[in-house]
Amino acid sequence: MDAIILAGGKGTRLSGVYTGLKPMAPLYDRPFVHFVVQHLIDQGVTRLIFAVGYKHNTLIRYFEGRRDPNVEYIFSIEYEPLGTAGAVRNALRFVEHPEFLVVNGDTFCDFKLRDLLWEHMSEDALLTALYTKSGVHTGVCMVNTASADNLILEEDTSLELEVLARTNHNRVTTTRQFFDIGTPESYQNAEQEIHKWLFVRQPFIVTRTNLGVIVREGVGDIILAAQMVKEAIQNGNKVMWCGNGGSAAICQHLSAELVGRFVVPDREPLASISLTTDTSYLTAQMNDELGQELFSRQVEALGERGDVLILMSTSGESPNILDAVGAANKKGVYTIGFTGNTKSTLESCVDIALVAPDYSTPRIQECHLVMGHTLCDLVEHSIFVKGWRR
Repeated sequence: MDAIILAGGKGTRLSGVYTGLKPMAPLYDRPFVHFVVQHLIDQGVTRLIFAVGYKHNTLIRYFEGRRDPNVEYIFSIEYEPLGTAGAVRNALRFVEHPEFLVVNGDTFCDFKLRDLLWEHMSEDALLTALYTKSGVHTGVCMVNTASADNLILEEDTSLELEVLARTNHNRVTTTRQFFDIGTPESYQNAEQEIHKWLFVRQPFIVTRTNLGVIVREGVGDIILAAQMVKEAIQNGNKVMWCGNGGSAAICQHLSAELVGRFVVPDREPLASISLTTDTSYLTAQMNDELGQELFSRQVEALGERGDVLILMSTSGESPNILDAVGAANKKGVYTIGFTGNTKSTLESCVDIALVAPDYSTPRIQECHLVMGHTLCDLVEHSIFVKGWRR
């Protein structure tokens, strides 16, 4: 989808704290419009048309230095002030899709593009505008490209005061975050709001990056691990799981996927048990200060040659996990270790290591869950599904 970003504001009311092109006012060493653009890119907008005039070279230089192979940046330059409506009309020559967005470059609305498009299309609307619960226009519109010339007239200067005021448009209300940088006070508040946005967004970016590393480097290890589990089950053996804390919860989760069902319906159960679930044994063992033997004793008691023990440790150095590896080796039990990016003891002593490329416990556990789901999916698929099409 195309988005026209209105980025020509002078920011005269900010003169006490900032002078220059208003959408380029800095927040966290980046211009405000950077966050507007990033929100659009995150939602799949691939063509960004900047409607610029005043001091446009500063914005053009910034975005030309950040070219993205998946995103096209286009600059619609106004050589005399046209107002917001005129700016949109001037940029229409660059629009290629049947519908396009109009977004203010000096306001931020955390809207859902998918929902806005659905509302626009379901009403068969020519123009849909997004408002807050209190009736404030968020600076976000969706417009039917074929009708834009008739909606935005040559004499129009204000999109809100002229085009929206006279047009019987589709009004959609949002409860999502909305703020602007029109005044020194709102500019200061915007910094706090952007901080929240960055804080929430950052873990998802890191995990996405980590999963990309796994795709490049870890696919083969997951295939080998799934093959090991599959062969053990088909030979009449079982899978055992162990881990501490959050890893214990992931073990229970993934073991349940094998005993129950992951994707394939109406299939036979697969032999799997989590060693983290016998609370009477676990609490007695810990009460007797034998925590290091917590899992190794269960492996000694339950493990049989040809079984598979899957161990989860974000650090790869948990004593009770490493003891369990030793017990597994003595019993002829194969081992698969899920760990983090630390070149740990666990990684070096298991048959197959599935490594999350991070040092943060939450980020490692997120990768472990995805890798574990993939392993369960592959095991189930290879046993019960003929061929590889879903």
